[in-house]
Amino acid sequence: MICLSCGSDPYESGICKKCFELLNVRKEALRRNIEELKSEVNFIKLSSPIDPTIQIDTFTDVVLVPRSDSSSGSVHGHKIVLVRAFHDLK
Repeated sequence: MICLSCGSDPYESGICKKCFELLNVRKEALRRNIEELKSEVNFIKLSSPIDPTIQIDTFTDVVLVPRSDSSSGSVHGHKIVLVRAFHDLK
C-alpha cells in the first residue's frame, strides 16, 4: 500500500510520516487563522451594534466623512479594521 498523498510508503492510515506532519502543520495554521477571524468578528460586533438607532458608548479612532454630494452621515470606525480590510484588498 502507498501513501494516498505523495505515493511513497505509508506511515499511518494510508499516509506517510512526511505528509502526516505537513497535514498537522497546515491544520494548526488553519486553526490559528479561524481563531483570529473569530476574534475579529467579536471585535466588530462589539464596536458596531446591529441596530444603528441604539446608542452605545464605544470609542473609535476614525470618523469617515461622506463626500459633500452624499446624503449619508459620518461613520465611526476603527483604524485597525480599515487597515486590515485595505490590506486584504491588495
